[in-house]
Amino acid sequence: QTFAEVSEHIYDIFTERSPLEEWIKWRDLVFESELDLWGYQIDFYMEGGPQHWRDLDFNRVGHKPLYFRNESDRPWPIDPRCTDCMDCVPALVVTHEKLKNPTTGPDELTKIADVLRGKEGMTVISEEAIPCVWNEVWAHNTAPSIDERAGLDKGDYGFTNAQLGEILIKLEEMKHKYNSGVWVNVSVAVDLVTAFDLYTSEVTEELDYQTNVNPAPTPPTDPSYYQ
Repeated sequence: QTFAEVSEHIYDIFTERSPLEEWIKWRDLVFESELDLWGYQIDFYMEGGPQHWRDLDFNRVGHKPLYFRNESDRPWPIDPRCTDCMDCVPALVVTHEKLKNPTTGPDELTKIADVLRGKEGMTVISEEAIPCVWNEVWAHNTAPSIDERAGLDKGDYGFTNAQLGEILIKLEEMKHKYNSGVWVNVSVAVDLVTAFDLYTSEVTEELDYQTNVNPAPTPPTDPSYYQ
């Protein structure tokens, strides 16, 4: 589809969940590459912009085939935007789960404010006002929420046991990387590892539920869907 054709649906984005069978089809088609991209995206900023994609993948639209570089090709070239336009090194790590949690949300928002405070051209509210702002944005906001989309409950869009196992392996791999070597005692790495622990706990709980309580995970895609 062209941009003009797709742009007609811009206001439909995040208003309705996709049909389950279509989501399963997409899930199984891109699962491995999406998991790789998740790790590469974290590495991109933690390591200052290593270009995990090959230049041949000029559109970078997330469709197969994706031309990733091999680990044997390291050190990978640095994305020119990280040398010419911006600093691709994180100032802090913020997790969406903590940001929207009533207990941890104000503190997570304070982290963002503290990084911006004192920057040229930035006006940041006082630290005392941040809990109030968080409460208004998250608790009292009347705008439509991504969690309120029409359709099935988001919990219906699950993963197979094998896929959950692969996610756990990836989390352990990333945790080991950023909890050792040059990353020991680096604040952003410490926060990153804390996030990995949170995700590991959630995925383990989901896998345990599917295995022992409800042993009927989302069924795999019919191979004919790809034809």
